[in-house]
Amino acid sequence: MRYKIDEFSEIHAWLFDISEEIIAEAVRRGRDACSMDRMSRFMDVEGRIALCLDKFGLDRNDDFNRMGMRNLIHYGMALVNDYEDFLYPAIREIRNSNFVEPL
Repeated sequence: MRYKIDEFSEIHAWLFDISEEIIAEAVRRGRDACSMDRMSRFMDVEGRIALCLDKFGLDRNDDFNRMGMRNLIHYGMALVNDYEDFLYPAIREIRNSNFVEPL
């Protein structure tokens, strides 16, 4: 399995103006701090739903919240079925948008 850390680091280095090496090291340290069990909990759709609900401070036991987040994630997955078809035009648009940090 190829982890694509180089691509991730390159994109985030451009986005945040931090060196690729620092991004890659931060990812490696985060990876090493997480067990496979912990990582697998947010690698499937249900785990991502729970993660997003927590990030937005929503009750993960509320069926309405859970269904709404599930629909949103599935919609996003359908829109971005091929990440390269999404990523490169999105980066181009961000560059052309006069984007100024912080977002």
